[in-house]
Parts: sequence; structure tokens; C-alpha cells
Amino acid sequence: VNQITNPTGGVTAGTAMPVKVTIKNFGVDTITYAKVLWKYDGVVQTPLYTFTDSLKADSVSSIITLATINPTVGAHSITAWTEDPDSVSDFNYANDSSSINFFACSSLLNGTYTINPSGSGSSNYTSFSDAVLALSQCGISGPVVFNVSNATYNEHILIPPVNGSSATNTITFQSTSGDSSLVILKYDASGAANNYVVKLDGASYIKFKDMSIIAEDSTYARVFVLDNHVHDLTISNSVIKSLIHSGNNSDKKALVLGIDSVGNNISIQNSVLTNGYYTIYLEGGASPSSGWSFVNNIIKGYYYSGIYLKSATSAVISNNYMQADTTSTINEHKGIFLLANVGSPVVSNNQIYSKLTGKPYGIRISDCYFNSTTPGLIYNNMVQAHCTNNGGCGILIHNTENCNLYYNNVNVTGSATSNGALRLLKNGIGIFNNINIINNIFTNDNAGGYLILTAGIDTANFTNNFNNLFNFSGTKFISYNGSVVADLAAWHTKSGDGANSISYNPYYMGADDLHIANNLMNGTGTPITGITTDIDGDLRNTSTPDIGADEFDPSPWDAAVLEFLTPIGDCGLDSLEVVSIKIKNLGSGTINGNFTASYTWPGKSSIVTENITTVMTTGDTLDYVFTTTADLDMSAIGSDSTFAFTAWVSLQGDPVHFNDSVHSDVESKYQPPTPVTQTTTVNYGSSATLTATSNDSLTWWQYDTSTIALAYTSTYITDPLWDTTTFYVSAGGSASADSLTTTFAGGNGQTGNMFDIEAFNTITIDSLYMNTSSSSLVEVWYRPGTYVGHTSSNAGWTKLGDYTVTSAGANVPTRLPIGGLTIPAGQTYGIYVTHISGSLAYTNGNGSNQTVQDANMKFTGGHGGGYFALTFTPRIWNGRIFYSLGSGGSACASQKAPLTVNVINFPAVDAGISTIVNPSSSVVSGTPHDIKVLLNNFGTGTMTSANIKWWINGVMQDSLAWTGSLTNGATDTVIIDTAHVFNGGMYNITAWTSFPNNVYDSITSNDTSGSNFNACMQGAYSIGDTSTGTF
Repeated sequence: VNQITNPTGGVTAGTAMPVKVTIKNFGVDTITYAKVLWKYDGVVQTPLYTFTDSLKADSVSSIITLATINPTVGAHSITAWTEDPDSVSDFNYANDSSSINFFACSSLLNGTYTINPSGSGSSNYTSFSDAVLALSQCGISGPVVFNVSNATYNEHILIPPVNGSSATNTITFQSTSGDSSLVILKYDASGAANNYVVKLDGASYIKFKDMSIIAEDSTYARVFVLDNHVHDLTISNSVIKSLIHSGNNSDKKALVLGIDSVGNNISIQNSVLTNGYYTIYLEGGASPSSGWSFVNNIIKGYYYSGIYLKSATSAVISNNYMQADTTSTINEHKGIFLLANVGSPVVSNNQIYSKLTGKPYGIRISDCYFNSTTPGLIYNNMVQAHCTNNGGCGILIHNTENCNLYYNNVNVTGSATSNGALRLLKNGIGIFNNINIINNIFTNDNAGGYLILTAGIDTANFTNNFNNLFNFSGTKFISYNGSVVADLAAWHTKSGDGANSISYNPYYMGADDLHIANNLMNGTGTPITGITTDIDGDLRNTSTPDIGADEFDPSPWDAAVLEFLTPIGDCGLDSLEVVSIKIKNLGSGTINGNFTASYTWPGKSSIVTENITTVMTTGDTLDYVFTTTADLDMSAIGSDSTFAFTAWVSLQGDPVHFNDSVHSDVESKYQPPTPVTQTTTVNYGSSATLTATSNDSLTWWQYDTSTIALAYTSTYITDPLWDTTTFYVSAGGSASADSLTTTFAGGNGQTGNMFDIEAFNTITIDSLYMNTSSSSLVEVWYRPGTYVGHTSSNAGWTKLGDYTVTSAGANVPTRLPIGGLTIPAGQTYGIYVTHISGSLAYTNGNGSNQTVQDANMKFTGGHGGGYFALTFTPRIWNGRIFYSLGSGGSACASQKAPLTVNVINFPAVDAGISTIVNPSSSVVSGTPHDIKVLLNNFGTGTMTSANIKWWINGVMQDSLAWTGSLTNGATDTVIIDTAHVFNGGMYNITAWTSFPNNVYDSITSNDTSGSNFNACMQGAYSIGDTSTGTF
């Protein structure tokens, strides 16, 4: 059967009508015989019809009348099919039959009907499908109401345009009981073609009320689909949901989806909408649609967007509670999104929360053109957005002007480094005309986040005032077009507004409740015409309303603990540490004493509670010092400990508990006992071996004020001493100290050596030991990055220090007390150790000895050679690097104990050059300079003569025979050359004494001093052949 040609649609009940069909020959031979059978409402009819005409291949017969029927009122079905063409079996059953459903109408529908699977009668339909069939085939002549009996209906419906429907003649499907949980219309779609529970295909003036409409499939989960310019749709007091949330980007799981332009008057109210990728997604046409309203709904579990409206006029979104899917980590998440809207929309009294979203927008307004006289209004909203990726925000105003933001509470959480409670964005720098931001609370609970983040805007016509801006992390405030604004005063200057704005912790009621409880914020706003209630419907104060969405009543009794004052974490805290806190009366009444303050920490045997009798008027603060001290002494334990202090106040009648307590982690660091020392004695010019008694590691110091240690060893060998000297030693504080040794094998040598140090953890180089037979001046240089490629110039290098070393002998560690260089973890620094007038030992590299490392650092060698002229490689520096972990360390050391070394047996004769007085730094090239040195008499007798020898860059100069009279310890500045001219370049001068008082000086280690300096160019110079103009 090719087609049932009659009936084809709605018919009049009780009227006889023929059943007509056509048949088609799908074979290749001419058919001259076939049986035609049919069913009416599922009952096979007799007699069958016998076809005996001639029907050629691929031809359709003329109309065949099978019989006449007289249908009763209601839904009916006809199925017709063929058998035994030309008396043979037809095995291709797929094209044998045709079917039709139709409705027999007694009249146009008008009035009240029922949908009841167990019901009967002409006004009852046993399914939604039957009711829709009647609507589509009979039409209506007045308002139609379908009262739906309590049941679960496993079906889906497609409603086409209904003849006779209008703004007056509406069509309503509603629960008979008024209980949405008792009428359930659900469907498990199998593919894209049937992906809907309710599809309005051009149907309008439709209402659904007090029902549950559920999509059950995990992939095809649309509930309402609006197609062919649907308008005038109302859904109220209903449950609309899919059974799962949607973790993929697909409108296959939208709860209410417009797949074509949607017309005017779409309303969803007092309903619960659960899950879906989109909850509501609607687009108007080329002319934006009006009358869209979404009010008093609970919208939860949406993955991408809650309410997404494009091309609408003056949409209203109010009093909705919106909670995103708690597992949604999606970027570009949108709670409420208005795109290309016009007119005067209202977004008010909504609560919008997201938990794990990556880059969310609680409310996003983009590319909209609002009315300049009655701007878009966003007020009394509570918005909390979770941001793990940059750019997210609570409210975004994007390429949109004429917008008022009043009385909103906006909080941002998450780990993103650049987000904002409020974000203002304009593509291309321009004025933000008529943007008014007043009476809002903008907070951020993320160390990397801002309160306001702007890009591409000009604040010329930008109003912001009476706002509360507070960052819980305290690190960031506002980013204005890429420029960081540090605080409220700076924002006032930058924006030219905000003089009445404040910065207080609002004390939110909970993680998902942005109602506030800080009495300081009471009455800090300014009245806004037309906004007379808050988000809860409470009346606002007409003269001094509260900032934010919540108009709250302050308690007259509110005692708050603002901060811990003491104790403060440190080394060597004792058993009598003072505990003190700052208290403030935030209430409107006077506190006449009679309240308590308490403190404790985990593990403390009892809570300390003390009565406070101080009278505190409104706004007073009190620095309260507890009479009971805290025992934080760690000396008996011998290790550090952290005390998690909690302090609080208790005031009868104080209902605001968020600000009653304060916490402080106080680190009490163990400080070892001071080491025990004993004075020692050595001969003049000898080294002393220093020891001290302690159970902890020892650190040796030059002075009691030194910050760079001499050594981290149990014993310390000094340099040769020329006078009684006091050293210092401390215990502990260097538990993280260590050293790395390369080699002391020697085998080769030159003036200096360069190498790299890579820090695996942050280290501080405290001092060095080197391998040298020379007792002379040594310089140490460093540069961030490798030394490789920087061996011939000091450009980019920084001198760490210089020191005249006294050699301990060949292949024996010689101390070089230069340190204080911190190398951050993951960084490589180049190091350069060089003599000025001597040589150091190094070892030729052989591959296996070119790197040495431990858990904290790696040494890589190296180049050797002259002063900033290192050409030999690989050359492995011989030495030991003493270092501590971190940038100086945080472990506690004991007090420094003095240890005095008495020097005896001073020689009668001992001279030396202690300093090159001039030149001591850079000099001008080509000009004369006097060469001056400082001559010292270290001997006990009077010195009357001495020979002063010297060189420049290793070239001996004429010596000077000095005569005079210097008593013990006296000095004389001696000119050893006059009017010496230095041409451009780097120079070294080294000078020393011999034969003081014409006798041999047995103490040679203090004879010599040296100086390095540059002779800087001056005047005009030529480069190339200037006579020809060729360079």
C-alpha cells in the first residue's frame, strides 16, 4: 500500500466516510493480482479487497475504496497492506504497508478536558499524544485546559500550530492535583530525530503547569524544544530535568532549547530546572524578541550555562537560585548570559554559585545596546564564581554601555592568578558611557585575584562609589587596563571616583551564602531611586541603606577580635610569653565590661579565660593583654614547634560569631645554649686552632655583628695572627649547612679559574677554600647564567669580594672567606676565582672529573688562564664550596660567644705594605698619577728604614729606599712613583717590603698588598680608515 488517501486528518465523528488507498508496484514485472488487507483501530477488517487490474513496474494504482467507516469521537488508526502479488510470496515486507492516526472530532475543542490513562468519555484522552492529536486535527474555538491525572506518562509529544489558538484561546496542560511530582511526562530518546520530550513546532499560546517533564537518555536529553518561531509559552510550577549532568559541549542536553528564532512572551517561573549542558538557551530573531521572563526558579546542575539569552528586548531574570554542576570545570561557564540584548533588561535578586569552574562568568553582559534613558539594571544579586583559569569573574560587562550595577554581592574563589569580582572589558580603548557601579560588595578569596579587572576602558563617564572592595588574601586590589592599583586611595585617584567606598571583610554567612554580618557595613550605602527592597524582600533604609544585596539589621552587641598582637614567632621564645589581642566594639551599644576573652592551642591542657571589665563604646578598640602568659619554651625539647593559637571573646547577646575569634600560627624556634669557650694563646704570625664546647653544630664568626660566617666546623684554624684577636662562635643555626669539594689534586695552574654552579635547591655560598701556593690578593666574581662565552671581559660580571689569602701550602685547602651569594633553585651561576699577583692550582679535565654534585648543587668546570683572559679548557677548579640551604637560612642559632686569642712573642722588626692608597679605583687614561702605598711597622721596635719593591702587571719597577721613624703600629703614606701615566686598559699594582732596618724580615705573610684598576679612555678616537670614509 503506497498511501492511505482518506481519511488524512481530523474528521467529524458519526459521519460515514470511505477508506481509500493506492498501491504501488515496486517489482520489475507487471502485476495483475494482489490482496489488500487493513486494520481499523487494530482490528483486521473483512472482507479483504482483491486487486485484479494491470499495474506496470514502478506504477501507482488509481484510488481504491476498501470500505466505509463511521468513526466515533476520539483517536483512531488505520493500517493497510498487500499480500500475495500475482499469487506469489512477497518477502520484502518493508514497503508493504501504510498507516495513519486521525481524530474524530465532535466539534472544535473548547473548555476543560482530562488526560487519564484509565478514564473514558468524549472529554477524556488516555495519553498526551491523543490530546495533541485532537488539538492538531480538530482545532479550538476557546481556551482549552487539560487536567492531567496523577500518573507517569512514557511518551513524547510534538505540538504543531493549533487552529484557533490565540492570546485568548490558550492551551493549558496542568496537574489535576497541583502537585508536580505526581504527574510525570518522560521520554528516553534514541537519536537526534526524536530528541525531545515536548517539541513545539510552531505552536504558541501553550502553558505547562504543575508537572514534571523529564528526559531520560544519557546522550539525547533535550526536554523542551522550540522550533518555527514559537511564541507565548508559559512554564510554571514544574520540574524540568534530565537525569544526568552534561560534561560535554552539546546542546543535545539542553533543558529548554530554541533551535529557531523564538518569538515574544516566553515565561518560565516558579519551577525547578535540573542538569543539562544549557538550562535555558533562546535566541530572538533579527528583531529582538520581547516579553521574556524567568522568575522565581531553582536552576541547578547545569554544566555550561544557566540562562543564555540572545537578541532579546528588556528581558527579566529575577529571584532565581542558580547552582552550577558541582563537578563542572569548564571554561567560559556562564550563569546568566545576555548577548546582543537591547532595551532595559532587569537582572535582579538572583543567587548564582559555581564550585569548580575554570573560567566562569556569574553574570555576563556582552555586545548589548541598552536604553540610555532607562539603562539595563543589575541589582540585588549574590554571585560567587570559582576561577582556576585567568579571565573569569563574578560579573562581566563587555562592549556594553548604559548599565547600572546596584546592591550586588560578588565573591570570587579559586586559584587563577588574574581574575576579578567585576570585570569591565571594551575591545579597543574607549569611554564606558553611563556605567554606574554603586552600593556593591566586590570580594576575592584568591591570592592571585583582583576585585575589579578592566581592559580597554576609559573612566570618563564611569561612576563607581559607595562600594565595598575587600580582598581576603590581602595581596591584590584592582587591575586597571594592565596597571596595578594597590589600594582604595589609589583607585580613587585612578578612576576619579569612589570617595565613599570602603574596604571591610563583609563576614559572609557561609561558603554558599553571601548574606553578611559585619556591623561596620551597616548604613554605608546611598539610596537608589526605585530600589526599595533587598534580595530577601526586606525594606531598605530610605536614607542610609546597606551596601550589598542584603539589608541587614545590625546587632547592638558585637564584640570582634581583630588580630593577634603577641606572641610573634621567633627564636628562643620562653615560658612567659605575653599573649595579647586587639578587640573592637562593632555593635551600636556600649559594652559595659562583663565579657570574657580566651585563648588556647591544640594540646594545651586548659583554656585560658579572663574577665574584661573595660567599658567600650561603639567603635572603641582595646589592646587586651592576658595576665596568664604562655609557655612556648622549646629548650627542653630541642626542636622547633608551631603553636596554633586561637583567641576569642564571649559577649552575651552577640549574635555575630564570624568575627568573635582570630587565629595565629606562632613558631617557637629552638635556640641552642651558648657554646662554652676558653681563651687561647699563639705566637705572633701563627695560626690558632679554635674549639668550643656544645652539643650542636658550631659556626665561627669574625665579629659579633658578622652575617657571613668564617666556617661551619667543630674546630676552626685562623689565618696567621699579628695581634690579640677576639673571634665569635655560635651553636646551631647551620643545620642546613654543607660543603661540596671538587679536588685538590693540582697538576696545573694559572692566574684564575672559571666554572659553573647549578643550584637544585636554593643555596647561599658562605665561603670558599682554594688550592694555591701564593699568598696574595684574590678576587671572586659571579654572573647569573653560565660563564661560557664570557671569559674575556668583565661585562656582565659582579665582584663578590676580594681578600688577601695566606697559602696553607700546595694541594692543601686555603681559606677564602668570601660569601653571601644566593643562587635560586633551578638557576646556574658562573663563578670566577682569580689571583691578582699569584697563581692558583687546577686540574686538567678528563671527562669524569668535570662535574661534581650533591643533592643541592652541581659544579661544572671550567676555563683557566690570565685575568679575564681565560683560554685553557677544560680546567677543573680545586676547592671546597661551603653553603647553606635557602637564602640565608631560618634555623635558630645560639648567642655568639667570644673566644679571645692572645698573641705573644711579637718580633722587634716586621714591616709590610697594608694598602695601595692610589690608584685604588678607575683612573683617567693618559694623565699622570702618583703611586702611593701605606707602610706599616708591625714590629715592637722603632723602624727607621725599609726597601719598598713594586710591579705593574708583573713588570718590576724601580724600588724605593724609605727612611724615617715609625714606632710600633704606626703607618706612613709613601709616594713610590710620581706622575705615572697609564694608557687605557686594566692594571694591577703589587707592592711589598724587604729588609726593614737593614735586617731580614722573617714574617713575610704581611709584607704585600695589591690593587686592580682600569685606565679609562678619554678624548677622540678613530675606527678604520677615516681618510677615505671607509670603516
